[in-house]
Amino acid sequence: LEAETPGAHVHARGFVPELGIEDPATGSAAGACGAYLAAYGKLPAPTFVIEQGIEIHHASRIEVSVETEDGKPKVVRVGGQAVPIIRGNLRLP
Repeated sequence: LEAETPGAHVHARGFVPELGIEDPATGSAAGACGAYLAAYGKLPAPTFVIEQGIEIHHASRIEVSVETEDGKPKVVRVGGQAVPIIRGNLRLP
């Protein structure tokens, strides 16, 4: 879990074996990581940065903020920056 880039606290990778791909920025996993670290008293800081996607040349920085109450995660917020891979529009009838 050790980060490689300055300012990051956690290094993560997200694989999707069924599709043979790696996700460069997995926000849902970042939120779960924050809640897990808070639940076990291992938060590096109330707001911390997860780096992901470095190995596939689509580096992302995901910021996770965790509010705790009585040592347990109460609110988890996820945001950050990622490298756009695709853009498009969705038209609904």
